[in-house]
Amino acid sequence: MKKFNLKYLLLRSKCDFCNQQLKFRDMIPVVSYIKLWGRASCCYQKLNKYYLIGEITSLIPAFYLLFSFTSEALTSFLLIYLFLLIFSLYDLQTLSIPLHMYLIFAISSIFIIEGNVYQFLVITFILHLFYICFKSAIGYGDILICALLSYLLPYIYFINVLFLTFLSGSVFAIILVLKLKKRKIKIPLIPFIYIAYCIETALVHLKMHEVNLFY
Repeated sequence: MKKFNLKYLLLRSKCDFCNQQLKFRDMIPVVSYIKLWGRASCCYQKLNKYYLIGEITSLIPAFYLLFSFTSEALTSFLLIYLFLLIFSLYDLQTLSIPLHMYLIFAISSIFIIEGNVYQFLVITFILHLFYICFKSAIGYGDILICALLSYLLPYIYFINVLFLTFLSGSVFAIILVLKLKKRKIKIPLIPFIYIAYCIETALVHLKMHEVNLFY
C-alpha cells in the first residue's frame, strides 16, 4: 500500500518517460493510444498496455445503462466501478493500492452513498482478524477495499461479491500453481474483486429486469 502524498492531487498529466506535460490531444481515451500506435507523442517510447486496457474497460458502464438504474443507483455504481478499475490496474502492476486514491474513494463514498455503518464495523473487525491470522495470504490493501465495500453494498450483495472474488481467485491461483509448479505465488486480488462486482451487478439487475417483465 503506497503512502499518501498531497502532491498527487495537484499534478498535471506528464509523460512517463521524459516528464513533458501532455497535451489534450494526447489524452483522448483509446483514440490517442491507437492514433499514436501505443507510443508517447513527445519521446516515442512505448506506452504501458494497461493504459489501453483501462480506457477500454472504463467504457463498460455504458452497457449497464441498458438496465433500469435510478439516478442514485447509477451514481453509486459508477463510483464503485471506476475506483475498483483504478485499483485493479494499479494492483496488477505493483501488488499495492495508492493510499491517496483510496482516501478520495472513501471520502466520496461517505458523501454520495448512504452505507451501513454497523455492518461496516462488524465486517471490518472480522476482516482484520482474518488478516492477523492469515497475513501471508492477503494484502492489507485488499482488506481496506473489502472493508469499504462492506459499507457501500447491501449485506447479501457484499457476501456474493466476496464469494465470487475468492472462488475466481482460488481457481486462477490453482491453475497458475499447476502451470508454473511454484507453491508460493503472489496474485493481485483486487482485479478479482472488480470482476466479481461486475458479475454480481449484472446478475442483480438481470433478475430485477426479469421480475419487471412479469408485472
